[in-house]
Amino acid sequence: MNISDNDKRNNVTRLPNRELVKQEAGSWLVRIDSGDLSHEEQRLFQIWINQSSFHKECIEKLAKNWDSMGILSELSELFPASEVNFTSDGKDKKHRKVFAYIPQTAIAISFALIVSISSMLFYFGTNTELPEVYATTVGERAEYLLSDGTNISMNTDSNVLVDYSGDLRIVTLQKGEVTFDVAKNPNRPFVVYAGEGMVWAVGTSFNVRYTSLDVDVTVTEGIIKVFADVAKESFRPKFVTKHTKTNHPEQKEAIVEAGQRVTFRNTIGPASTIESEVIEQKLAWQKGALIFNGETLEQVIDEISRYTDKKLVIVDPKIKNIRVGGHYKTDDVNGLLDTLSKGFDIKVTKVSKDQIHLSENEWAD
Repeated sequence: MNISDNDKRNNVTRLPNRELVKQEAGSWLVRIDSGDLSHEEQRLFQIWINQSSFHKECIEKLAKNWDSMGILSELSELFPASEVNFTSDGKDKKHRKVFAYIPQTAIAISFALIVSISSMLFYFGTNTELPEVYATTVGERAEYLLSDGTNISMNTDSNVLVDYSGDLRIVTLQKGEVTFDVAKNPNRPFVVYAGEGMVWAVGTSFNVRYTSLDVDVTVTEGIIKVFADVAKESFRPKFVTKHTKTNHPEQKEAIVEAGQRVTFRNTIGPASTIESEVIEQKLAWQKGALIFNGETLEQVIDEISRYTDKKLVIVDPKIKNIRVGGHYKTDDVNGLLDTLSKGFDIKVTKVSKDQIHLSENEWAD
């Protein structure tokens, strides 16, 4: 546990964040139970458990709950050298040692998740604030006001988890696209995890789109910091206190300001400035619209496919590069296809209940 010089002068000792320690203890036992800790993670666990007596207490209590599921003895084999008491009750006087994890025994991997959830719920009690789930179906849009005053606008087929139980306001974007209008609170940063990275903000507005290819972030107000190749369970606030206008040379960190966008996966692409008209086009979905300004038919079909459960297939490669422009409604895919048919001489064929083919009209030159 680190104590600042100022705290030392004032004879003050910082107490651990109890709720965060509880969450971390559960996370450590789940990872231990799965048997996949690396040597570096073993070292980090040793550091973690030594931070305070409360850290040891949390591990001990959770491990006892594990024992009620019949796996305490196996856990103790994995920890041959500690002072944490892993006895299941007061009658059992044998103290098992835990410190250096040695992954030698396969321990109930098939129900590790069930064990972790049941144990943590038992330990945390009914007062635990579980993550809230917000979701939209294909073609649906929704807007929600969170408990801190943050507004989230969700595009089609999106899913987020909101966890405000700790010191950070944490949102996990599991899929889709969401615009965040973050209520300002310097003492409680707002974090969005998506794909292989995260966005750190205090009070600002930005849009995050998570696809199978990458994560696209556009800032409309204020400033954010983006991190790539960041594991949720290993993230610590100290990693984002050193704000700088200069992007990290390996592009693992980047400052993004209003009017800029970046994309990331395990690294971050260069930040680019985008015009207000382009931002308006990107965020037109918030008003139930799609705006195209010379995109290819292939790009247009990829985009409108997000708003329908029907599979749209361009079967004729000759029409893929036709340029398309105009304003369309997200809830009227049939109308859009009708416009394409009449305005661009494209044949639209419904081959089944769930599939539509697009090709060049036979009489077209």
